[in-house]
Amino acid sequence: MKIFQHDVEQRNFNGENLPLFIYSYSSRGFPDVIERLEHSLPYVPSYLLSLYDYEYIFPPGLILAEDSRIRIWDSGGYETTICPTCNNSASLEEWDENTYIQTANRIPWNGHDVLVSYDKPYDLISVKQQLERALHLYAKVKGTYTKDILIHVPNNIDPYVLAETLKPYTSEFQILGLTEKEIAPTWAHGVYFINRLRAALSAFDMERYIPIHVFGCFDLKTVIRFALAGADIFDGLTWLRHLFLNGETLYRREIEYVVPIEQLLTANIELSMILHNLQDMEQARSDLTYAIHANDMKTLEKEMSEVYKVFRYFDEQEEN
Repeated sequence: MKIFQHDVEQRNFNGENLPLFIYSYSSRGFPDVIERLEHSLPYVPSYLLSLYDYEYIFPPGLILAEDSRIRIWDSGGYETTICPTCNNSASLEEWDENTYIQTANRIPWNGHDVLVSYDKPYDLISVKQQLERALHLYAKVKGTYTKDILIHVPNNIDPYVLAETLKPYTSEFQILGLTEKEIAPTWAHGVYFINRLRAALSAFDMERYIPIHVFGCFDLKTVIRFALAGADIFDGLTWLRHLFLNGETLYRREIEYVVPIEQLLTANIELSMILHNLQDMEQARSDLTYAIHANDMKTLEKEMSEVYKVFRYFDEQEEN
């Protein structure tokens, strides 16, 4: 296993060098999502919204076609999964394949939009069935958009087996999506999975690069290691829940010891934390992108060392 430096020239999407950080918003767990969105949307370089929230939560005119940023439209599966701690079961509206299609067909596409395939968490169907359902539903959505197929992988699936299943379909989508919780019980397992999958995808088609999107992965330590292993697009809600500071993910009230006292007494601290996190993450993305594309890993020696330890461990396991 290795870091895929030979893919660096291909690691771009819509003119942006990868990796990309996508700032997610959701009504699930965030009853004030509209306020958070309005406060921070002018500043985020790219963002993820769900079709469910577009249909039922956001006011008309909030999202415009004139917005030329990369926007990922998630399927609504996350918002419509019952969450005991969110107490969201009583307020859920109807959501199925038909409402997914109808809502997607009302999106004001901007030419840089990404549409995630229909997702029904815990719907136990095979990878092949997920692929075929996704492509069937995409055919019913009009407009110009990039296809991001989210695949829920079975427990303990070999990345090469997954790649073999994907192979006949790779010309029909542009981004492969996976969830962090399904591929990475620890960051080390995730590094191994992503690296083997990237190797298999590269072996299938050296001319075309398929970005790997890790859903729900947005703490910087994990993002860096996954990016070095071959993942490209990261999103999550962590930036709305916790404080990012010097590469660490901290309890949100730590922001009270970062901002000036005057701001603490007069400002909305939750919103101050969001803007602080955005600045922190964008600087980190700039540094990570430079390191990967310039092949200059001096600032990432610790992370590189740890990733290579994972590679060596699994290489030794395969040899024994």
